[in-house]
Amino acid sequence: MREFRALWLSVILSSAGDRLALVALAVLVYERTNSPLLAAAAYAAGYLPWVIGGLFLSDLADRRPRRTVMVACDAVRAVLVVAMAVPGMPVMALVLLLFAATMFASPFESARSSITPGILPRLAT
Repeated sequence: MREFRALWLSVILSSAGDRLALVALAVLVYERTNSPLLAAAAYAAGYLPWVIGGLFLSDLADRRPRRTVMVACDAVRAVLVVAMAVPGMPVMALVLLLFAATMFASPFESARSSITPGILPRLAT
């Protein structure tokens, strides 16, 4: 049960962090540019990496231990998000950092999906 709680806590924290960063970036882009189009583009840029990350980083989740992949992906994403907090960061750099951070969500989700069935049968017994 403890392993299941830890897994879902990591999923909740990771998802919440992704969404908050995405919304915060869109608001920041709007504040700096006063352009709803650029703010919408920044927000949309947070979804394209799922496709790219899935294509190029899927090997990572398949060939490495699942827990290691999950921890490494979230650690990389945390470093990238912290870099986004540097004062005076240009808007384009922020969008690129968010793009890179979101790209690591695909292998995280792949590893989480494959580790869940291994945890659940132990809960039933």
